[in-house]
Amino acid sequence: MYRHKYFVIPVAMLIASIASGSALLALQPQNVKAWSTDWSAFVTELGALFAKSKGATFPADVNAAFNGRQVTWTGKVFEIHVPAKESDSGMISMIMKYEELELPAGKTPFLNLTVTPAKDEWKSWASVSAGQTVLFTTTLDKKDEPWIVSLTTFMNQPPGQQRWIGISTRGGTCVKVIEPAQK
Repeated sequence: MYRHKYFVIPVAMLIASIASGSALLALQPQNVKAWSTDWSAFVTELGALFAKSKGATFPADVNAAFNGRQVTWTGKVFEIHVPAKESDSGMISMIMKYEELELPAGKTPFLNLTVTPAKDEWKSWASVSAGQTVLFTTTLDKKDEPWIVSLTTFMNQPPGQQRWIGISTRGGTCVKVIEPAQK
């Protein structure tokens, strides 16, 4: 009799929590990094890793920290290049929340990201247009590059200015449109 009571109560609690959605939080992996769901946290983490790398263009610590990690972020679509042929990859460029990346030589604006959806992922972007804010997933991945994140300082520029930060991604799925384009 007592065994039954101790089994039924936890099962009933589990069913109630699943119905309320709170069990989904409990089932998420515990090693999820804040930066994987928060662009601002990503930029902060990136700055900390660049600081440790002492200005390296392709810092190994940065690439090791992010390689193969899936992220879910929010961005405003500003350009969509749908692949014209099956051999084309296409891309979606987004403006992310404005952040300044803290680097050893000073702060630099960091707000653009490009994702390259796989062929089977393009259907998730079918109803998306430039100007819309979307929740999306992508994987930070070196692909054929020697880096995931790189830092380039352009010639003849004062320290702390005209830096380009590149992020290499693999795939990209639109989870949902958060905000329609402004008219």
